[in-house]
Amino acid sequence: MALTSLLCMERLKLMKADKLLKTLYIACLTALCALAVPSAKAEISNNLAEVAVKSGNFKSLVQALEASELVDALTQDTSYTVFAPTDDAFKKLPETLLASLFQPENKEMLKTILLYHVVPGTLRAKEVSSVRQLSTLSGVAIQISTSDGGVKVDQSTEVKANITAANGVIHVLDEVLIPASVKQQLAIKTPVMALLERAIELGV
Repeated sequence: MALTSLLCMERLKLMKADKLLKTLYIACLTALCALAVPSAKAEISNNLAEVAVKSGNFKSLVQALEASELVDALTQDTSYTVFAPTDDAFKKLPETLLASLFQPENKEMLKTILLYHVVPGTLRAKEVSSVRQLSTLSGVAIQISTSDGGVKVDQSTEVKANITAANGVIHVLDEVLIPASVKQQLAIKTPVMALLERAIELGV
């Protein structure tokens, strides 16, 4: 009888110890989760402009935003989806054109081009690829197409998606988007037009 009581007491002690260990385990997990939340928030505390600057791949874009006085718009609480051309994308533009766009007299034209890269709201890659066009802040819609090669925005290819900022998201493009109206103003000729003109010159 005494042995049975002793065994019961020992078992009770083990159960209490086990319960205590479980309580401590849960408390530790809760504490770790609490510590993890602030750090997760810290990762997306930067606004769109700050993310672009810190990336290091969008120096030309940032310079253009500054020249057109649009940086402040990307630092506000309003959320946007930015289709951001890389520095290499800007290098694909003719040097004379690029220099011209940064002239004070072409500020509004540059602003129109940049706003053509911005869509209201936060659209992740899946949402972007599910539509055929998106209205931009320039007032003109960009065309979206998908294939095995990925997602194309007008003629540009999306090379990276879902770079998160506190007030939106950035999708990276390999070419600068230029609205048709601006192309007409700049008299940018497509390869087909150039070939046709050359053919006329040669009397073909």
